[in-house]
Amino acid sequence: GGGYGHGGPPRGPPRGGPPPHQHEPDEMLCDGRRLQGMVTWFDVGKKYGFIANQSADRTGEDYFVHAADVLNKETLGPGDLVEFNLIRHRGRPKATKVSKRGDIGHAPAPAADEHAGPFIAPEGPLAGPPAAPGEQPAAPEPPG
Repeated sequence: GGGYGHGGPPRGPPRGGPPPHQHEPDEMLCDGRRLQGMVTWFDVGKKYGFIANQSADRTGEDYFVHAADVLNKETLGPGDLVEFNLIRHRGRPKATKVSKRGDIGHAPAPAADEHAGPFIAPEGPLAGPPAAPGEQPAAPEPPG
């Protein structure tokens, strides 16, 4: 038996010469996916804050976010739910292209709703007229 191996050149962007800056260029993390997070702290005066990742694979991590990386110049505040891309900036993860969730327009996940509509009574008479109290004949006591 035996077949041909599926070897080949390693995938990835071709590396040219060294970058002109001193530090590495920003690297897109998580394949460029939009991550879900919640703002834990944001200082409007200092124009930066932190976002806690709520995505399943990296939950619990906090990422630096700068006001310049927020789309539409939105003001973030603690508790705001956001979506963002993650990049590695000078060796550290950093949120970019941050936008608030809720005004994006995708429908929320359907919640399990106990009130699934008005209660419809079964049609027709009920199982017989209710017995009026005190009209049942008393059961004779068995002889002792």
